[in-house]
Amino acid sequence: QPVEFLKGAHSKGENLTLLAKGNLGKRKMLPAWVSLAPGRSSSVQRASSGTEKFIYLLKGKAKLTVGEEQLLLAPGESVYVQAHFPHQLKNVGRTTAEFLSVSSPPSA
Repeated sequence: QPVEFLKGAHSKGENLTLLAKGNLGKRKMLPAWVSLAPGRSSSVQRASSGTEKFIYLLKGKAKLTVGEEQLLLAPGESVYVQAHFPHQLKNVGRTTAEFLSVSSPPSA
């Protein structure tokens, strides 16, 4: 399965802050803080085979689409994604959605 649900280039309205500095080639993970304005979506992302992504929703409401599968996320919920499947997050709430995204190995 491309997504395991665990309880508990960028478009307009999306802000991304990398939380690690230095040469990404020497890193095993790439943590980032991302915010999406209400109604906005991230760009559709697809990483190379073997890339994994962990996403933890900090605040707001978001819909994650991975291939044909869709999941609604609330604050405190997280997902594990096999990132070689096309995936996208959309803010479906009325306030800014903020989440932590960690890719391994790092991918742009």
